[in-house]
Amino acid sequence: TCSYPIRSTVVLQPKSEQRTWSTCVQNGKLTPVRHMAINLGAQGDWRDDDGVLWFSYPHPPSTEWHNYGVKFDLLEKFTGKPDFFCRNAQGIALKGTDKPWIFASGCKGMARCEVPLLGDGDAPASYTVRLYFAETEITKPKQRVFTVKMQGKNMLKNYDIFAAAGGANTARVEEFKGIKVEKNLLIEFEPKKEKAAPEEMPVLNGVEVIREDVTLARAN
Repeated sequence: TCSYPIRSTVVLQPKSEQRTWSTCVQNGKLTPVRHMAINLGAQGDWRDDDGVLWFSYPHPPSTEWHNYGVKFDLLEKFTGKPDFFCRNAQGIALKGTDKPWIFASGCKGMARCEVPLLGDGDAPASYTVRLYFAETEITKPKQRVFTVKMQGKNMLKNYDIFAAAGGANTARVEEFKGIKVEKNLLIEFEPKKEKAAPEEMPVLNGVEVIREDVTLARAN
C-alpha cells in the first residue's frame, strides 16, 4: 500500500480488429462442396479478408473430452515419415501475397492426398483447383523438383517452386480449371529423384477448391 494518493488518467481507445486462430464448428453433411480451402500444417482455422474460411489440417484428434471442429480426412500418404510444419508468419519475409500465414505452414514429402468433394448420390462436377507453394528452405533453383498430378494426369511436370516463384520466400499459386471430380479430388506428388533427400521432397502449403458447374443431374 501507499500512504499518498497518486493521480492518474485512464483513456479507452477503440482497437482495430485483431484476428486469431480458431476452430470452426459445423454440423451436418460436408458434401457436396462448393468452396473449400485447406491450410496444411496450420495451428488453427482462419477466415481471410475475402471471407474464405481456411481449415487447418490435420485437426487435433478427438478424445473423450472433446470432439469439435470440422472433421475430414485427406487420406494422405507420405514418402517416408509424415512431415507437417508450422512457422511464425511474422518471422518470414514472404513476398507476393497478402496471406503470408498460408505459406508459413505446410507439409513436406507428401506422395498423395484425396480432397473429399462429393458424396454418394452427388452428380459429378467441375472444379477450379489452386495449389499454394512457397520455397522457404532452398536457396537456388533445381534443388527441389517434382511432378504434380491431378486425377492421374500430369499438371505440373518437373515443377521447381524457387524458379516458378522467382526466388525463395515468395508465394506462388498455381491454378487449374475444369478438373472433373466424381467423388474425391486426387492429388499426387512425385520427386524427380528416385531417392530424394528431405530437402528435395515436394512441398505443399495449401489447397483451394472452387466448384464451377454440375455436369450431370443428381442421381435418385
